[in-house]
Amino acid sequence: MAKEKEASEPGLGGPIFAALLSICIGVILAAANLAILPVSVVKELPPEEEREPRSVFYITGADKGGNTWKQKRASLERGQNGTLLLIEGDLNRWAKSTFRPDPKKNEDGGILAKFSMNPETPNFRIADDQLQVSSQLAIPILGDGKRFIYQAKGNFVNESGVNTFKAETGYIGACPIPKFAGLPDIVYRLLASTYLEGEEYIKLSDAWSQLSEVSIENNQLKLVRP
Repeated sequence: MAKEKEASEPGLGGPIFAALLSICIGVILAAANLAILPVSVVKELPPEEEREPRSVFYITGADKGGNTWKQKRASLERGQNGTLLLIEGDLNRWAKSTFRPDPKKNEDGGILAKFSMNPETPNFRIADDQLQVSSQLAIPILGDGKRFIYQAKGNFVNESGVNTFKAETGYIGACPIPKFAGLPDIVYRLLASTYLEGEEYIKLSDAWSQLSEVSIENNQLKLVRP
C-alpha cells in the first residue's frame, strides 16, 4: 500500500519544468521586445549626457577608397610576403563586390527556414582599436520588409595557429547579446557561417592561414605574412 501511495504522489519534475519553460519564454519575449526597438543610426556618438537611457547607436563603416582593395586582395591571394594594411573602405568595397544575399535561400527550407536569421552584405568599421562587423539581418517569419541591425565588436586572436575574429560584444537590434559563456562570439560565428560557405572563402582561406599576425593598428587592419 505504501508503494502505491508513493507512486500516486505528484513529483516535483512537472512544476520545475513548467517554471523553467515560463522563464525561457519570458526571456525570449523580453529579448524580442528589445530587438524591435529602434536603433539610432548616427555618424558619430553623441555626448553621454545627451543619450537616452538604454539607447543603442549604430555607425556605418565608410566605403571610400576607390579600387585599391583589388590590388590588396590580389596580394593576399598570391601569398605575397610582408605587411598589408587595409582601411575600412577597402573591406567594405570588397564586401559589396563579393557578398550578396541569395533571395532563393529559404524557398525550399520548410518551416524551420522561416525562423532562420539571414545576414545580408556585411559592413566593417574600425575604431577604438576594434573591428565592428555588422549586417542587416533578415528573419523570414517576420516578413520580407523586416530587418534588424546586427552589430558585433571585437578583435583578432590566434586559435590553433589561425588568426580568428572574436566578437566581445554584440547587439541584435536594440537587444544586447549577453556576455555569458561567450555568447556574442557564438552568435557571430553562427551568422558568419553564411559567408564561409562561399567561393571567396575557399579562394582566400589558404592565404589567410599563412598569416603570422592579424591586428588592428592605427585604424587599419594589419595583415603580416613572414
